Amino acid sequence: MRICRSCVAAFKASGDGKRLIKQWRREGIRTRKWPSFVYHNGQYPICADHLARQRTKTQKVYDERNGVVRQLGFENYAAYQKSGLWLGIRQRVRAAFGDLCEFCEVPGNQVHHANYSEATLRGETLRYLYGVCSTCHRLGEFEDDGTKCSPKRATARMRDRACEAGHGKWIRARERVREQLRDVNA
Repeated sequence: MRICRSCVAAFKASGDGKRLIKQWRREGIRTRKWPSFVYHNGQYPICADHLARQRTKTQKVYDERNGVVRQLGFENYAAYQKSGLWLGIRQRVRAAFGDLCEFCEVPGNQVHHANYSEATLRGETLRYLYGVCSTCHRLGEFEDDGTKCSPKRATARMRDRACEAGHGKWIRARERVREQLRDVNA
């Protein structure tokens, strides 16, 4: 029997998970209409309802980003990335954190937004900006099925991938530098 991982997580959070799953098994297909499943990222089953919600949440983040970019006076995100404002922010990130990728220690040439708040997009805080190489950025930003991740998920994917590759000490050292910078800016 395939059960959507998101549905099970919701049931467990409500405290009724085991009871409901046992009830579903007893009743079987006769009385319970099972949702159609896809394997999200080829890893775990997820029902179509939860997959749509997950994609909608990610789309909402990028819609909000585009709204903030328009408030800053840019036509779209691509225009923002070509602006002098963004080029200055990139230089500040590289000056603060160095020219190496914060996840894999190779020379980095890109900056990843872990958050699209107005303060981050204006360059008022560097807290949610990471200097990254193009490989980490591409692998972090896109799921295995090619869909774009939320910024928070992308950061977690890059961090997880780096830890799996044995760069955990490097990441912890970079986080200490970030903490010190945060204390100075506070």
